[in-house]
Amino acid sequence: MTIDSDDSYCEPKSIKECRPTYVRAIGKATASAATASAAAAEAKADAIDCRKQSDDAARNMSCPANGGCDAGCRKRGRTMKTGSGLDWTVPLKRRDGKWVCTATAYNGYSIDCHCPRGG
Repeated sequence: MTIDSDDSYCEPKSIKECRPTYVRAIGKATASAATASAAAAEAKADAIDCRKQSDDAARNMSCPANGGCDAGCRKRGRTMKTGSGLDWTVPLKRRDGKWVCTATAYNGYSIDCHCPRGG
């Protein structure tokens, strides 16, 4: 079993406006193995590990300093986990005889940024 590629990132990369924002922490991985089930299991496990790396970045996103508010946006609103998931492709057999599978793991967060009263 080998990991062909993996990546972790957040969408969007930052919060630009002073309003509630939905942020996704995403991990993607592609694995190859001798059997289809082994390729899928390895891709899923690595995608979850990659997602864990981007979870901290998503949870620690802060509101913009002045995102359209006269008084300036509050530094940090509430962060709530709103969903999670794990998707994968059907393993495909390559010409070299190995099976390949790609998996994507994600967590969704709602970050509540809002203007102070009177702003």
